[in-house]
Amino acid sequence: MTIDEVDSLVTSNNLQLKASRLEVDAAHAQLQQARKYDNPELQLMHNLQNPVNRKWLDTGHDGQTDIQFSQPLAIGGQHRSRVRLAQAALNADRANHDASILATMDADAQIASVAAHLVRLRQARSRLRHRWPPQTVSPLSPPA
Repeated sequence: MTIDEVDSLVTSNNLQLKASRLEVDAAHAQLQQARKYDNPELQLMHNLQNPVNRKWLDTGHDGQTDIQFSQPLAIGGQHRSRVRLAQAALNADRANHDASILATMDADAQIASVAAHLVRLRQARSRLRHRWPPQTVSPLSPPA
């Protein structure tokens, strides 16, 4: 396995990087939601019992019916402030994600340095084996 393969595996399977990427995606979705205006609401209320003829669930013209429509309005720059706040949160999450990537790359560089050092140690060990071949040692015998 090469160092590049190890590096790609580390970055693709790093849970901290995946979590920070999901945080960026969530902040982006919150920004999209902040840019939209609130939905209007429609409410319909009708008597359960007609007060004139005392009938239950009477839908005649004597019963009381109330229809209400409401639309929340953002005044005084509330909508713009909400969008700016969501944009700032998105920028902060992107910066955190970039910092996580840099930290992972730093850790990868340290791993690569250790791997290169191990390769050099293995090469030195093989050179030493060629210089001094292993010698057989006879089993210990009792002194005579």
